[in-house]
Amino acid sequence: MRRFEGKVALITGGASGIGRATAVRLAGEGAAVAIADINDQAAAEACHRVEDAGGRALCIHADVTVAAACEEMAGAAAERFGRLDVLVTSAGVGAGGSVVEITEDEWDRVVDLDLKAVYLSSKAAIPRMRQAGGGAIVHVASIGGLRGRWGAASFSAAKGGVVNLTRCMALHHAREHIRVNCVCPGVIETPLTRRWLSDPETRARQVAAHPMGRLGRPEEVAAAIAFLAGDDASFITGAILTVDGGHVDLEAGRQPLDDGGQAGAVGFSRGQESQHAHLLSACSQAARMNGSASSQSPRLVHRSRARAPCRTSIPRPSIARAPDRRAWRRRRVSSGL
Repeated sequence: MRRFEGKVALITGGASGIGRATAVRLAGEGAAVAIADINDQAAAEACHRVEDAGGRALCIHADVTVAAACEEMAGAAAERFGRLDVLVTSAGVGAGGSVVEITEDEWDRVVDLDLKAVYLSSKAAIPRMRQAGGGAIVHVASIGGLRGRWGAASFSAAKGGVVNLTRCMALHHAREHIRVNCVCPGVIETPLTRRWLSDPETRARQVAAHPMGRLGRPEEVAAAIAFLAGDDASFITGAILTVDGGHVDLEAGRQPLDDGGQAGAVGFSRGQESQHAHLLSACSQAARMNGSASSQSPRLVHRSRARAPCRTSIPRPSIARAPDRRAWRRRRVSSGL
């Protein structure tokens, strides 16, 4: 099946990991692929992989955190292949630490590459897609962007920004026939995660966090990207697709853990569990002060309050009433009509 025959794809961060797997996947389905990266050697190797898969390849050296570089990158791809149909923003970096622990330079580095680069790459690619009559953009975010992650303040903030940027872009460009979607991978074995997963305990904890009992492969994420970028997803835009082996669903239903303050993929650390218990206690006390039954759980109190009307909610449309004919007749008689 060659879903991308005659189409041109630009992939940022395409030299390794999910980006390279996506480049090879799209090339195997007929696309010409431009690979943008700052690692020239790895990008050249990825281009060879694309050619081996039967596709045409172009290597572009580009720092996607710089607007001028993104403009040159999109222009080079469109000039070489005559058009631009697909953009995949897979360039990214990870970093740990809370807002207190991370330095300003580290924060800027993560947010620039994980969020700002997505904006700049899209800004440069969209005008070329308009010229081609439409296109598809797939951003690579993370399950870390769907909820707060322990020890990953900058990464979660940036990837959460990508998730909502996807939704905004989908609204803005739908009438231009440009679809914008996003994938949120779980823990994938890539060069970016290799060092982190080299610790046996960390790997075991991450494997246990995925109901499928293993970590993901770049090719599995590439398959999801290919679907969203192709015509099979022609009526899908603004979608946030998790490719995580059930990780998010497991995390949502997991009971609190005590892992010595080293919370990994799921659960609470000892400090978080204490804060959670304190919050429940405060909710219970507030319920008693409000006259609620002492036996009512804080969860039920919270749910009942959630159903209360909100002054800022959108008012319901008023229902027009049928005219009162008797009042109309009285007015008619009193006016002498």
